[in-house]
Amino acid sequence: MKPSRMKEHLMKKHSDKSNKNILYFSDLKNKFEKRKTISGLFNKTHLNNDKGLLASYKVSLLVAKCGKPHTIGETLILPAVEAILKSMTNLNVTDITSSIALSNNTVSRRNDEMAYDAQIKLCDILKITKCSLQLDESTLRDNEALLLAYVRYVNIDQKITEELLFAKSLITDTEGLTIFNVVNNFFIEKGIPITNCIACATDEAPAIIGRQRGFIAHLKNAVPRILTVHCVIHRQHLVAKNLSNELFDIMCFVINAVNKIKAKSLNDRLFRQLCHENDEDFERLVLHTEVRWLSKGNCLTRFYNLFQTILEFLQPLDKQLYDELHKRETNIAYLSDIFEKLNEVNKNLQEKLLEVKHNEEAKIDFKHNGYELFWLKQKTMYPQLWKEVELLIMAFSSTYLVEKGFSAVQQLLTKSRNKLEICERGDLRLMLTSIEPDIISLAGKHQPQGSH
Repeated sequence: MKPSRMKEHLMKKHSDKSNKNILYFSDLKNKFEKRKTISGLFNKTHLNNDKGLLASYKVSLLVAKCGKPHTIGETLILPAVEAILKSMTNLNVTDITSSIALSNNTVSRRNDEMAYDAQIKLCDILKITKCSLQLDESTLRDNEALLLAYVRYVNIDQKITEELLFAKSLITDTEGLTIFNVVNNFFIEKGIPITNCIACATDEAPAIIGRQRGFIAHLKNAVPRILTVHCVIHRQHLVAKNLSNELFDIMCFVINAVNKIKAKSLNDRLFRQLCHENDEDFERLVLHTEVRWLSKGNCLTRFYNLFQTILEFLQPLDKQLYDELHKRETNIAYLSDIFEKLNEVNKNLQEKLLEVKHNEEAKIDFKHNGYELFWLKQKTMYPQLWKEVELLIMAFSSTYLVEKGFSAVQQLLTKSRNKLEICERGDLRLMLTSIEPDIISLAGKHQPQGSH
């Protein structure tokens, strides 16, 4: 518009402002541009909800990584965020927290989606690469049999990686054929050739190693050239199980005494009180569990440390058991020393494995001088040579990863979460995996919704 026309419009329509200076009109323009509009309000809300959706996924992942119950999102995390923001900022806290959905069901769904995404990524890699298998089964609460499997493979960055393959319930029995069918069906369902497995590490359970009907026998029928490895840590455990008749009898007396004290809550409380009066370093006995290889050593060591108090407690309670233990004191000390040494060997072996894995200096040294990295570099240059050493590089030497997995299961299945379907939900995989789920892609499939 021409300046003359603008001046004419000002004089006729806005005569009260004709004498205002340019600063007045500049200020008026700024106020106009900063005014709130309907479209602007909707865009801001949409942006907050998009960020809230991403935050919901990221927080849900942290909850799973820490093995915490899903309810912690609404009961602790959101109130904590609100308290921090109110204390340290002048932001509209309600708008922020209300855009982050962290209800129990929402966190559960997010975790399942992210776990499935991580599993898909893993299976896509295993379809085209060789891998080593590690598996074991154990019994959980309510006599539920759980089978855990890990894989070791070379990832797209040419690094050897270890990942949880699956966690499956054994519905009926734990025989070799049943275990093989679970493993084989998983490979078929995911489209992974079972012939991609070049090695398998297990313990020495009969259902696993039976020549005719064990899992290994069925696996070798499907993959004839597969290398099978017996866990080096379990070998120590097998040595510990083959006791002489005399030492076996002593172990039975010890277990009987522990059970007599621990089985009844009254006896347990009275024994603790006696330990306190005798100024003992410990006030509780350790139960023996056959499926854990450190159990005998821990049970015997604690038993011998409290031996005199145990005799004092049993003398009026069970005179026959008191006499049997009293005359075998030297043998109990001997047996305790044996298992303590075996436990030290096992612990040192596991600590070395973990130390090498988590020590940053060792990682750097390993990166420059480790044999695995060396051979991986030669993989493309000398493919025939790689075939000769591939088994040695890829095979698991122990089943320490599945034992670590069972520990994670016990951490998840607390008293307040004992109904968690560990095989169906995504909590266990997210807790153990190093694969990052594609949160942005997953969030893009959902319409943002705030918390309720």
